[in-house]
Amino acid sequence: MDGERESDEWADIENAAAGVLFEITKGFEVADTTTVFPFLNGNDAKSGLPRGLPESFSMTVGLIHPKRSSKIHVHPVVMQVTMVLDGSLEVRLGGPSMPTRRRLQLSQNQAVLVRPGTFLQLVNTTLLPCRTLYVVGPAYVADVDEHGNVTYEDAVTLDEPWDELAALDWKPTRLQEANVTPERRRAALSSVRARQAASEHRGS
Repeated sequence: MDGERESDEWADIENAAAGVLFEITKGFEVADTTTVFPFLNGNDAKSGLPRGLPESFSMTVGLIHPKRSSKIHVHPVVMQVTMVLDGSLEVRLGGPSMPTRRRLQLSQNQAVLVRPGTFLQLVNTTLLPCRTLYVVGPAYVADVDEHGNVTYEDAVTLDEPWDELAALDWKPTRLQEANVTPERRRAALSSVRARQAASEHRGS
């Protein structure tokens, strides 16, 4: 009888795990030209993940190919931790709050915290791919229209090089046009939630 009771208890635990076990999804290229594999973010319309996941943070695995670098980008209203899982990575940082630009070399299991408004570039100078873990807080938000075109995203990707951005006083046209504000972010999240609810209703 004790053995049967123990088996039942383990069965209950396995069933409960369905709501706490996550795995990496199919990857896709993002605007900064790197590849991401979201697995804990229901606020990104491009990820296809359900709602009900944490709002305080999101997690995504990234891939920077050998001898490749991301475009320079900035998160105006969220923080991001970038941790190296495999390989090595050069992280370049700058912006209005950082008069002296910084270049950091990250090895496996090292991480950097990038605060809102800091300009960021990820550079893989090696012959091997670099896998990263991105933890964003609050959870990363991205919304798309009915045609799949991005209408809002927490990251703003830029084409200008570092020296030109500095000459522009860190106010490039694309960043101003993106108008990433807490208000627009809330509106985009409401849109994502409404689309998820409609999809769940159709599937029920």
